[in-house]
Amino acid sequence: RMETLSPHDILQKLDRYRTTSSLWVPDAHSYNILLGGAANRGDVEFCENLYHWMWEESKNDSLLRPDIATLRTMFKAYIQTSLQTGRTIQNMEAPEACEALVDDWKKRSQSSSVKGVYEALIHVWAHFDPLQSEIYLKSLARQRVEKQGPGPDTVSWNRVISAYAILHDEPSKAAELLEEFWHYSQLLEEMGSMEGASDARPDLVSYNSILEGWARIGNTDEADKVFRRLQMSASTSPNIVSYTSMIKANGSDWERVQELAEECIQAFREQDETQGDGHSDKRHLELDQPFFHAWLQSALDCGEGKQTVQNALAIIDVMKSLGLQPDTKCFLILLESFLQNEDDIEGATRWFIENAKKTMDENSIVSWVTQILMLVDDISIVRPLLQFRGRKSVSLLQTICQDDLLTDSKNVERLLSKLSPQQGMAMLGWMKGKPSSKAYAIVLRNVASDGKLRDAESVFAQWQRNYSLDSVSVEDGALVAEMLTSLIIASSKGGNLGRCNEWIQLWRAQEGVLPKPDQRVHTAVLSTYANAMDANAAEQYLVQLEQDGLEPDVVMYNIVLRALAKSSSAGQAQEFFEQAMTDKDIISYNTIVHAHSKEGNLAEARLLVEKVVARYEKDRENWSVRPDLATFRPLLLGTARFNGRDSGENVEELLLWMERLHEEGVLVEPPDARCYEIALDAWSKSGTTQSAERAEDLLRSMIPLTSASAYATVMKAYKRNPGRKQALFDEMYGAYRQGNKNLKPSAEHFRLVLEELANTSSEQAESFLRRMGHLYEEEGLSSAKPTRQVYNTVLKSWARMSTNSKPAASKRAEALLRDLQSLYLQDGDPKLQPSMESYKPVLILLSKEKQVARLESLFDELFGAYCATASNPSSPTASLEPDTACVHSLLLAYRSTKNSQKARDFLKQLEEWKDSKVLDLNLSISTYNIVLTCLASSSSTSSKKQTELQKVAQDCQTFLLQHMPSRGGITPDLASYQTVLNAWARSRSPEAPSKIEALIQDNMMIPSSSSIAPDHLTFSIWLRAIVKSGGDNSKKEDDDRATKAKAVIQQMKDHGFTPSERDLKLLSVVVEKD
Repeated sequence: RMETLSPHDILQKLDRYRTTSSLWVPDAHSYNILLGGAANRGDVEFCENLYHWMWEESKNDSLLRPDIATLRTMFKAYIQTSLQTGRTIQNMEAPEACEALVDDWKKRSQSSSVKGVYEALIHVWAHFDPLQSEIYLKSLARQRVEKQGPGPDTVSWNRVISAYAILHDEPSKAAELLEEFWHYSQLLEEMGSMEGASDARPDLVSYNSILEGWARIGNTDEADKVFRRLQMSASTSPNIVSYTSMIKANGSDWERVQELAEECIQAFREQDETQGDGHSDKRHLELDQPFFHAWLQSALDCGEGKQTVQNALAIIDVMKSLGLQPDTKCFLILLESFLQNEDDIEGATRWFIENAKKTMDENSIVSWVTQILMLVDDISIVRPLLQFRGRKSVSLLQTICQDDLLTDSKNVERLLSKLSPQQGMAMLGWMKGKPSSKAYAIVLRNVASDGKLRDAESVFAQWQRNYSLDSVSVEDGALVAEMLTSLIIASSKGGNLGRCNEWIQLWRAQEGVLPKPDQRVHTAVLSTYANAMDANAAEQYLVQLEQDGLEPDVVMYNIVLRALAKSSSAGQAQEFFEQAMTDKDIISYNTIVHAHSKEGNLAEARLLVEKVVARYEKDRENWSVRPDLATFRPLLLGTARFNGRDSGENVEELLLWMERLHEEGVLVEPPDARCYEIALDAWSKSGTTQSAERAEDLLRSMIPLTSASAYATVMKAYKRNPGRKQALFDEMYGAYRQGNKNLKPSAEHFRLVLEELANTSSEQAESFLRRMGHLYEEEGLSSAKPTRQVYNTVLKSWARMSTNSKPAASKRAEALLRDLQSLYLQDGDPKLQPSMESYKPVLILLSKEKQVARLESLFDELFGAYCATASNPSSPTASLEPDTACVHSLLLAYRSTKNSQKARDFLKQLEEWKDSKVLDLNLSISTYNIVLTCLASSSSTSSKKQTELQKVAQDCQTFLLQHMPSRGGITPDLASYQTVLNAWARSRSPEAPSKIEALIQDNMMIPSSSSIAPDHLTFSIWLRAIVKSGGDNSKKEDDDRATKAKAVIQQMKDHGFTPSERDLKLLSVVVEKD
């Protein structure tokens, strides 16, 4: 009954028998069986209660007195609880708990010792500490030698030997103990206690344990010594376990493994022949599955390519010839041999199709297919489709269905449970017979877990074609309910509230046949409302459940509460929390705290947290709502967000409160790393003068919770302080190298230091870049790998440096660019491919330094690289297209060197590239103004004659009025006009004043040109042109210049500009003083 009833149910039945039956009276053995069942379930609390009850009841009924079997069963419960769950028993590890149980036993039984107790403790300690087992063992042996009591039997000796050899990988100690065992048995024999000796003599189990131990740690030489000793023994010889361990030990030596396997099989066959001659029919050597598992595994480990498969298939054939049916593990190792042969899934599938029906049991078929389907995503396996027995194409799953490889519905269901939703749907369609309702329920559940509503409805429609919903039996009702539950869950995950309600109505229509919807259904419906942000509908659904007599659980209440908190306000959520919720847990309180904190209602959030803490402190025994870290985190985040400059101080105060609550036992856990990081972030963003130092102090107090992200936060707090950032980085990296894996630097840490250094010192930034390369290349720190972005940061730093203080800046920058190119060629990582942003800082530096030849060469290199990638779609994706800043660097260099012809030629080339869409350039007014100033700058050369200067001015005017509007589509701005005005003024031509006046009057004084209004400088240039213009210096000419100069001054005043001292000085040159 232990398989169908719980221990508690059986206990009630036993109690009824004890009180009502005179024939069937339970005794200690009855309860020991019950203890064993509970121990197997891991129900240690039930075992302890029943154990103590048996002792109490035995005072009135001696049949219930616990015996040694009771004690052993309790040991088993403790050991299984410890090994399976890691739990302690009454704050003790399992062995100590067993020791305490023995003390309790002695006290209750009023006996100093109990026969068999120490043997049991030997088995207990063997799981955990074989040395303690050995101490008990030798204590019993000494007791036997001194004739003070029974000694340990062979089983006890073997238990300690196997514990050393197998459980704890110490076969050398096991071998030493075996020699002591031989000495002990010989000593008993010498004492004349042959009876005792026969109960304690090393046997085949002793040797096999040590042999297995050497095999597991791969010590072939020691394993061979033990095996030869067995072969030469007069009292015993190797059995199947011995040969299996030897094959494991020699697993990498295929010839030796073959020799051992053939020797074992030969011994088995000779044994059969001996039995046929009338000798004992008791076999010493029985072939078993583990022997063939080890042999197959060796074939897998030693083989290469197709030979591996051939060896494995040969072993399978040997098994069958000896009358052994290969089990699931054999076939899985065979499958692995196919996969080892260049992932030969096709070969594995072909072999399966040809041999499954005649060779494999259904359990093996399920395991084989499951394993292959894990390796292949394609639903049909079907990669590639296989031509087989005349079919055009056949898949593995189709073969199973069409060849009836699985006839047991339970095996079909087991396979379906392991398939993906798509594979399960396909298999349902391929099956010859009618799939069971459970098969549909399994597939539907898998489909629903993916949220695929359409697929889920398709599966249910298939079920309805085979079964009628109206004629469902009560027995199948649970499966139908399961399918409807899956449909509702799928609808919920898909956010389809309408379909969700339709499935609920269908369920209600079958009332009386189907069980009522359970909590999962109602939870799914409520979640659908909540996800749709329809908190009111969710609340109404909850009210309807209560009116129908169903009691919502706290999970349902919390779903509605979260919906109100998200879609409404903290106030509405608080009202529902206080007035509607009859059941609350800590998640409920945390939800309200989060809602208030998110809205900045920190006083309300703090008050609620204080209430939870105070209530728990007052009544810990009866109030189950215990605050946790999730209670405080929203308050920490809200305080950090809404308290401005005081946020760091206030968050740290909350942390201190949390630490105090942990010390007082209110909080199970102290503040974790996340809590500290919130405080660090608050200090980092508070903006106070001491914020960085306070953040660093808090970082020190976090130990041992300090993390790499915490260091990053503190590094961010130090703004414009590269030295402190680098010191923190060095400290963190030093701790990482000493073994603290939580402090492994990430790419962000390197970026924080590098960017800070790049803003202050190019040399230091470049030095840190070199250090990153060393950490990556020499120390294998992957996060330190320099990328294009890292190089670009340093290159831009060099470009920002003044050429006066850094005369070699362009050479340093160009060397960095070449390093980046070299790394990319060596590594091939796209993240290392130089981009236009890598070239641009070097171009800018060369332009500043007037290195025209190098600048032209580098620009041609960039343009050539861009054209190569643009014409090849498979090229790396880093953008190499020159931008406006790149082309301006050339134009500015031409202007600096007064090379107007090159500037004109390059502009013409740019215009052609733009027209032909070779480059997507934005040739703006700035571009044309650079060329224009380059043209005008040639007029500042003192050696030029007036006619040449006049020609320069005329060229500038032509470029301004004709080229810019017509060819570039550019409307000149004020700077453009002033450049031309200056060119005329510098020409000293008699025509200059009239040319300037015409330009100003025609382009700046008319309403349509109001956007280009003259400024003070415009009039000053005009005035200078009048004063400096050449002529015959006649009285009439002087008077004319004076008149024009006065008129310009007047226009200057009319436009709201006050003449400067320089303007008046120029005027005084041509106007006679009063």
